[in-house]
Amino acid sequence: MRLGDLLSKICVDYFYLMHLSYGYERSREPLWRYASDRNRIGLDYFGIDRNWRDIPEHERRSKLNWFWYDQFKLFCETMTEGDCVLVMEGLSRLLGVGLVGEPYSFGEAPMSQMYTLGFFRHVRPVRWLIKYKYEERVPFKVPTRFENTIAIVDSGSPRWALVNRELKLTDRQLVQVLGETEEQPIIERPRPPTKQEIEQAKDRLRSRRPEPRIEIEHEISTIISQGPTELPRILKRKPIIRAASESLDINAGIDLAKSDVQIDVNPVYVPTDLSKSTVRKFENDAREFRRLISKIECMFGLNGFTNLCIDYTLSRDAFGLKRCVLCNLAHYQRRKSFSFWLITLAREFAYLMHRRRDMRHMNLMRELLAKALDRCFQNR
Repeated sequence: MRLGDLLSKICVDYFYLMHLSYGYERSREPLWRYASDRNRIGLDYFGIDRNWRDIPEHERRSKLNWFWYDQFKLFCETMTEGDCVLVMEGLSRLLGVGLVGEPYSFGEAPMSQMYTLGFFRHVRPVRWLIKYKYEERVPFKVPTRFENTIAIVDSGSPRWALVNRELKLTDRQLVQVLGETEEQPIIERPRPPTKQEIEQAKDRLRSRRPEPRIEIEHEISTIISQGPTELPRILKRKPIIRAASESLDINAGIDLAKSDVQIDVNPVYVPTDLSKSTVRKFENDAREFRRLISKIECMFGLNGFTNLCIDYTLSRDAFGLKRCVLCNLAHYQRRKSFSFWLITLAREFAYLMHRRRDMRHMNLMRELLAKALDRCFQNR
């Protein structure tokens, strides 16, 4: 299949390019051996000696120039589970193609007789769809000179021409690697914390440093610079069950398609078996819903990131999908409260910047709500 076919099947409209290293060829083979055997990708930089999420913003900017700051933001924050990554050796040879996993982590890689150099300390797990032996790496010339460690490629990039390149991958191999059928949920079980993570958590508890302040205008400008992007015609995602210590977090699957019926300024995504006449019955509500959403987007300073969908999953009000937020018209018919959708969109816009449910996500959500409420009071 072509790279473009793979992206359509995993429902993304971009991919990542990564260099194995900037080193000479003799240093790359043991690095690739580690990456392919241990299912890892990574990067590193002198002075960034702990988890990226634990480093205050001012320290990041003082230790890194703008280039490396952007490289770490891409790898540690923007890259997310399910993203496609192509690992290159040098400028014109392909070593492997994989799907990125979670979580991002930091730790020293073991050095041994087999892995003489160890590995990068900032790493992510990856499921290899294709991995070549180092001596069998294949020609794969990038259209423009690729000298970054990591780069994101979308339809606006001259490197997007790579989507027409053939990969040695079949549908059967893809299903085998994923290990799931489309009907079966992915079950993610908790990973016990390592000793190092426990010690880092204790250090944070003992620390008297103030909590890093969210710079909301910087966060908003970053979201704007990264998107929005046009969604593919078909949206598919498997259901995911995250097993925590005391509860289950269940994300229902997605199986929607772009409707041929125009009831909104942007495309509307509906179940594939929903008739056109049924879609048209939502037209008046779609008009009201769009006015409400546009008002909230203006209050946040984030315009053009939303699409409407009709999804009968009862618990789903809105959800993010690759730098876009889909707002459920079926849920709006049950809950037309402005306050409800203000909070819902603040939550989803915060996810566009911070995918994890951590304090950075909560703080950005709080700042978005505060900004919107301040505007409400100013307009009274």
